[in-house]
Amino acid sequence: MDDVINSIQASSQMQEQKIVSLEMFQHNTEEFIEEIAGIDRDVADVINQRKDDFYEEYYYLKPDEEKNWLDNTLDKASDWCKKHWKEMLFTVAIVIGAVFAIAIVVFSGEMALAPFLAGLLTTFGIASTTAVTVATVTSLIVAGIAVTSTIAASVLNIIDIWGEMGDNETFQSWKTVMNWASVISNLFYLSGMAYNSINGITCSQTGQIFNHGIVIGEGMTARVIPYAASNGLGYYNGLWGYRIINNIIPELAKFLGTIQNKNFINWSMRYGINIFDIGPSSSQITSEFYQMEQNLLANYENILEIILH
Repeated sequence: MDDVINSIQASSQMQEQKIVSLEMFQHNTEEFIEEIAGIDRDVADVINQRKDDFYEEYYYLKPDEEKNWLDNTLDKASDWCKKHWKEMLFTVAIVIGAVFAIAIVVFSGEMALAPFLAGLLTTFGIASTTAVTVATVTSLIVAGIAVTSTIAASVLNIIDIWGEMGDNETFQSWKTVMNWASVISNLFYLSGMAYNSINGITCSQTGQIFNHGIVIGEGMTARVIPYAASNGLGYYNGLWGYRIINNIIPELAKFLGTIQNKNFINWSMRYGINIFDIGPSSSQITSEFYQMEQNLLANYENILEIILH
């Protein structure tokens, strides 16, 4: 009986030892698995970091399955731009050219042709009031055609670039008409601006100049401009950008200003413009420009000297 009891106790102890051993094995196994998992995570982090660094430096080697939606979107956009760079370049050039051409017309007040046309009409004996009206309306019409045709031509050319409209004869005919209308009207308008620039004419003063006349004298800010404003007269407004040029090359500014001022006076005399001379700002002439005007007008009939108190 004792042997049986001892055998049972020994068997129980062995079972307990097996249980303890199994529990220790399980614990050690869990620790091992956790350690392996931690190492695996660390290795994965290192590998991913190295991979990211590699693809950051050599982006073009990154496979599509490694890219996110933003990368794929940017790649598609990049591929599209590479494929259509010529179309994009032509489109940008057309838009810039159109904006530049329209800006010139708009910021000039759409009156660039008025002085030339008014002078031309008066030489044929047309009254100054009528000549100014016709010239103004004509200039506005040409400016409107220039702006409208430039917009239309730009749109049609861009459509042709992207839409491949080469086989559409009607479309091509309209595009050709708009292109030529834009070129001709803008060149015509620019010729008026060049004419005004050479002769020192402010196109917004066309009505005052032809209907009433111009005023000359010393002291532009204090005397000439106020007198012109109060009497509806025009005046020489000076060389555009004179101060900037004078700060860089004073001799050039003086040379160009003198030529333009001289052209303005000669242009005024050519069309028989009435000239009101308010004289020097003191007892003697101090301005070289005003002295030049006096010399040019020495034998001019349509000049009236005004004494300002």
